[in-house]
Amino acid sequence: MTIFDHFPKTPIDIVAPDGTLRCSTTGIISANEIQVPDASVDVEAGDEVRRLLPSGKEEVFIIRDAVYSDGLGPIPPHYSLKVFRKGSFARHTGGHYINVSGSNARVNLHSTDNSTNTVSTTSIFAQVASAIEQGVEDEAERATLLEALKAIEASNSAEGKGQAYQRLIANAANHMTILAPFLGPLTQALSQ
Repeated sequence: MTIFDHFPKTPIDIVAPDGTLRCSTTGIISANEIQVPDASVDVEAGDEVRRLLPSGKEEVFIIRDAVYSDGLGPIPPHYSLKVFRKGSFARHTGGHYINVSGSNARVNLHSTDNSTNTVSTTSIFAQVASAIEQGVEDEAERATLLEALKAIEASNSAEGKGQAYQRLIANAANHMTILAPFLGPLTQALSQ
């Protein structure tokens, strides 16, 4: 029997600054310190300690210092975590948990973002179709161009997409001012 057997232990998760779960274990939580009886845990200063509250939220502590003790007598080897309370968050959100979604979503941890993105909420094919429908007055030419565009979009092979693209370009000679802004993105779509 050890001294830790006399205290209630709470299930906790230790989360690294990049949001990865280092480990799940138990701890004895007090105001500014958490005792972790499991000496094999992977824990570092800057990590979070999270415990589930009865409300369903997680109480989050930031580790200022993680001190390992070899143990002595009835005190087994363990970690003493010096912490401060960060707050409470919905489960698996806030703090080190980073949720990334949507157009242009990105995360930079201690780095500079020099990337550029171009994102459209409508597909390139829908944009080109709209431009053709609005800019090509001749009904037969408009139908031919839209048919070639649909063939590019529908094809499952690079060869089929390439042939349909050639057909689109060959029939668009009189309408290049309409298609020119879309040629780059359409060419990229051929490889997808």
